Amino acid sequence: MGLELGILVADPAMLGRALDLARNSDEAQLFLMDDGVRAADAPALRAAIDDGLEATLCAMDAEARGVVAVRGGPRFGSQWDHAVMVRDAARVVAMTGGRIDDNGGGEALGSPRSALGRGARRVAVRLTREASHPKIAQALRSAVGYAGVELAVILVVEPPARALLNGEDHPPAVMRALSTLRALGHKFTEVDSTATRVSCDVEVSW
Repeated sequence: MGLELGILVADPAMLGRALDLARNSDEAQLFLMDDGVRAADAPALRAAIDDGLEATLCAMDAEARGVVAVRGGPRFGSQWDHAVMVRDAARVVAMTGGRIDDNGGGEALGSPRSALGRGARRVAVRLTREASHPKIAQALRSAVGYAGVELAVILVVEPPARALLNGEDHPPAVMRALSTLRALGHKFTEVDSTATRVSCDVEVSW
C-alpha cells in the first residue's frame, strides 16, 4: 500500500489536529518543521509513534530551537524527508500556522506514486506574509526541497510578499533559495489576493 496521508506541521498548536487526521488513516506520515519541532516531546506524539505513526522532524530547525532528540520521539531528518512525503502521499495536509491546506486524495493529486516524476505533481508554495517574515524563508527552503525531488514548483506571491521579487535586500539564505529556484526554471506567479487560485496538485500556504 502506498502512503495514504502526509501531514506537514509547522505550528505546534496544530499537533492535536494532525494526530487526529493520522489516527484515521491506514498509512500516514508526519513531518515537523519550523516552530512545529517544539512539539517533538509531546506525550501525544510519542504515543502515536508507539502506535506505528512514522514521524520525522527537520534537524536543522530543531537545532536552531534547542530541541533535542527524545526517546520514543520523532526521527531527526531533513527537508528531503519532507519533500519525499509531499511527492509520494495520496493526500497532503499542510498546517504551517496560516490556513490549513487539505489537498484531497487519490486522483485529486494526479499521477499515482509509481508514475511520479518531474512535472507529474505540481506544488504551489503560497507566500502570504511580508517578505521579511521568517515563515517566508521556511517556505523557500521547502520549495527548494520539492525541486530536489523533481516536483514542479510554483511560487505564488501574494501582495504582502512582493518585495521578495523586487529587490535583493534579503538574507543570504533567501537569496540562494530564490536563485536556485529561478535557475531550475520553477515558476513565480504574482496574484492579487488569497482568493486567486493557481492550477496545481498540492498547495502549501505560508
